[in-house]
Amino acid sequence: MGPRDPRRTVQDDIREVLADPAARGDRLIDAIESLGSRHSVEPFRALLGAAIALERTEPQARAAILAIDERRGLLQGLLARDPGSVVAG
Repeated sequence: MGPRDPRRTVQDDIREVLADPAARGDRLIDAIESLGSRHSVEPFRALLGAAIALERTEPQARAAILAIDERRGLLQGLLARDPGSVVAG
């Protein structure tokens, strides 16, 4: 069996970050930035592209993810449960 496809490894790590209900606010930002250092990718852009197939520059992607995280908090208050990042997006 050959080496694992690096794109698949990044995708798996992105899914892990999105699945973690504790990854909110600063903890979410730290987890995403950690993706970038581990995989040598623009982490916010990679996450946004994988989560909702939206192509943005790294700064635009970071702003979008922060807005999604904020909306997630608002939805959680309205729904009385965490909707998750993908639903909030």
